Amino acid sequence: MHKLLPIIASVAMWNGHGLAATLPDPTQPYQYGELIQIEQALDAKVQWRLSGVRINADKRSAILNGKLVKEGEKLNGAVVTEIKPAQVTLQQDDKRLVVRLLISSIKRPVSTGSKE
Repeated sequence: MHKLLPIIASVAMWNGHGLAATLPDPTQPYQYGELIQIEQALDAKVQWRLSGVRINADKRSAILNGKLVKEGEKLNGAVVTEIKPAQVTLQQDDKRLVVRLLISSIKRPVSTGSKE
């Protein structure tokens, strides 16, 4: 029995290594590899991505390419010239760029005025 123990251990280790390489990760979404390839292709085509806009009475900010920016700040060689509720305007070299927020509806503050 003692002579078989090293053989059984090596077979178990070999099988475990082989299984780990062939079984997919059960926590990954369906067709995860294909989704990553699509996302990388989109990132290669899209230079600017607007994720969110926040407008208060005294300041405006936006999340552009994953970074928080304010009017007048520079990002990737472009200056943020204007932030509106659903878009950000940039000036890059001699080009004016408008990046729009891709959402179906824009949330607006509840009015405090009288009901009609």
